[in-house]
Amino acid sequence: MKNYRITDEKLKELEPKIREWKEMYPDRVTMIKLGEDPVDLICKVPDASLMEATFENNNLSDYKKNLQLCLDCVLYPEIDTFNQIIAEKDTLPVPIARQLVQEAGTAQKVTTKKL
Repeated sequence: MKNYRITDEKLKELEPKIREWKEMYPDRVTMIKLGEDPVDLICKVPDASLMEATFENNNLSDYKKNLQLCLDCVLYPEIDTFNQIIAEKDTLPVPIARQLVQEAGTAQKVTTKKL
């Protein structure tokens, strides 16, 4: 997989844009770094109305709901580049969407106990 990490240099280059995003989405701009793949994303954390609209759409499969949430939230890289990333590894929307939901504060850790 191609390297899509955000270097310190790239982060400095993006500073004006990041400030703009922070003004548009106060306290809702975050960077997601995938642990096993060389991918970093800057995303807006979804609000409740966006998650509701996405996850209550019964016309979409669970995978497509995750993908749609990612597409709605990714600020960097550009959507065309994000689509290339997904074309390289189509399973990435699931952990990214999971992290976005967790960042939104609507996910809780749960445990199971075998009975």
